[in-house]
Amino acid sequence: MSAVCTRCVYVSGCTPRLLQLVAIFSPSPNMLRSDGLGTAQCRTRTGTKTQILPSRHNTCTGMSICVFLAALILSPRPADVTTFTDPYLGLTFSHPNTWKLKPKGKRDVGLTFLIPGNGSAQSSSLEIIRTSFQSAPELWQTIQLRANEQMKRTVRRQWEQELLGVPLLLTQAEFDRDGTQCQSLTGLLYAKGPQKLLFRLIATSSEFDNVKYQFQSALETLRTTDGALPKVEDGTQLTGPVAKPTLAPVKHALTDQLKTKKWVFGPVHSDLTVSTRQITISLPLGWKYEKIDAHTLSLSKEGLMGPVVAKIFTTLDSDSPVVALAKESALTLEGFDVVEIRDDVTPYVNRAGAGVTETWRKGKGKTGPIWSLNSLALQGDWYVLLSCGGNAPQNPDSQRAVLKELVGTIGVEQRP
Repeated sequence: MSAVCTRCVYVSGCTPRLLQLVAIFSPSPNMLRSDGLGTAQCRTRTGTKTQILPSRHNTCTGMSICVFLAALILSPRPADVTTFTDPYLGLTFSHPNTWKLKPKGKRDVGLTFLIPGNGSAQSSSLEIIRTSFQSAPELWQTIQLRANEQMKRTVRRQWEQELLGVPLLLTQAEFDRDGTQCQSLTGLLYAKGPQKLLFRLIATSSEFDNVKYQFQSALETLRTTDGALPKVEDGTQLTGPVAKPTLAPVKHALTDQLKTKKWVFGPVHSDLTVSTRQITISLPLGWKYEKIDAHTLSLSKEGLMGPVVAKIFTTLDSDSPVVALAKESALTLEGFDVVEIRDDVTPYVNRAGAGVTETWRKGKGKTGPIWSLNSLALQGDWYVLLSCGGNAPQNPDSQRAVLKELVGTIGVEQRP
């Protein structure tokens, strides 16, 4: 927190409530206004530009006292706050002790805080996730925009702020959840490192401003555990040894599965030439395939309502797997009027050694209840996009079991 004796006073690190109190203590309260997360500026006759000019209002000491008194009033007692630390990310922040950690489920990829609301029966939530995103900020914002479009959510705003000296990429969206209007705020701290902080704040629209204020206050306490400021991601590899966290991070099941060296490939094989290279797609027993073009197969099995479209690409000359999956999901979503349920299965390694993701959806289309599956299987330099769907089956569990067999076994091998 700092204050300078200026014609247009600039106070950094202040919440809107803190600024209100600064205005109360300050002889010139009209000079302050709030902008964004933890930034306050005053409006001068020349706009919002901050200038250091000779004071004709308060002395530097006077303004500092105003800020100090306001902060003193707002400062929570130690018993009212709890500190959360992620040793792997090297970040820590304080939050109200009314926030409770939700027990982690098998499909959860991060930690979730439940935040009590004032008038809503539903608790708001803050999800903390580690992500290995290394590409440009523009790509991240595009992915967020497309993801919200796929989930039939309305993006209200995308913007960028500075936190700890690095960009904070933010997306705010609105959506309907079981008849209740909700809002979400997603942010990525674009700091250099193998893992980045990703958060997702969700609350009902009636509670969102209150919950967002609580979160902003917590975010203002964000610090690095070693006291050093992070660097902006530039896409290059870190040099030198990477410091290990003082506490071992939670091991993901994927890490242990990757240690397995004996993979089992299905007995059904389809030979293809993709990007001038010879590859073999392996499928489980009982599955049949039909070649549509050079890199597309139509897969079927007795008892399955419709075919599964498999598109095979290489990471060397095609879209990245994440972008390709987002595009494929967008095509699938064109058939939905409303998505009622979305089930994202935690990524895992299948029996053939391919890294797999699954996204299942149920909802309503023009003909009634419908469903879909979009899956990605990544192996070496190759990835397979699987997509299928249609009218809701009478026996959804059996259909899903058949498709899980395919996703859990499909593999890609490059031939000599």
